[in-house]
Formats: sequence, C-alpha cells, structure tokens
Amino acid sequence: MEYYAAHTLMAFKRVDGIGPLSVLENIYLVRAANPEKAMERAKLLSELEAQANDGVEINGVPASYVYGGVRKLVTICNDDPPGNETPPDDGSEISYISYEVGSLEEVEMLASGHSCNIHLID
Repeated sequence: MEYYAAHTLMAFKRVDGIGPLSVLENIYLVRAANPEKAMERAKLLSELEAQANDGVEINGVPASYVYGGVRKLVTICNDDPPGNETPPDDGSEISYISYEVGSLEEVEMLASGHSCNIHLID
C-alpha cells in the first residue's frame, strides 16, 4: 500500500448564481493499493465533505458546497526501498504545486502572502 496526497477541488456556489465561485483545494492523505483506488478514496472523502457542509451561506446568501474533482494525485516520497514503505513522517515530501512567475521578487511576494501574477503549471 502506498501513500498519496490527493488534491481535490471544492467550490462554494451561491444558489442565486451571482458572483464568482470561491474554490478550495483540499489535500487529503490517502493510503491505497494503487492510484485508481486512491482516486476513488479521494472522491469519496470529498463527496462526504460536500454533504456535511451542504446548506452553507456566503455573505448571508444561501450556497452549496460542491465537489469539483481530483486535480492531481501525488505519490508521497519517503525515499524508502520498495517493500519497506513507512508512513509519512517529519521530512516527507507530501505534495507539490508548480508555478511560473516573472521574477524572484514575485516569488518573495507570493511567499509573504501578497498578490502577484502566477501561472499554475500542474
């Protein structure tokens, strides 16, 4: 069994359909025999979360919490030899997201929580 980081997209959708969707990327730790089983588990976890959060409000307006799909599945890297996999622990690479920006200044802006232009690669 391997460990995976499943990046799932969830959206808050106003019932009146007005305005942009607010999107969350949730990252679940999933243990499964193969990527297909990990995808099934990630979808189930997200659908259960959507059901548990049904009937939310956005600024006082009724909304729904909607599962949007699994954006990517990353095998967690523990650098263990095959057959000796250990659970993720301190120092394990859990996931990654790749961006392109125009300068090192924009990297620093992004790291400090400021707005900048990015291009999502993955």
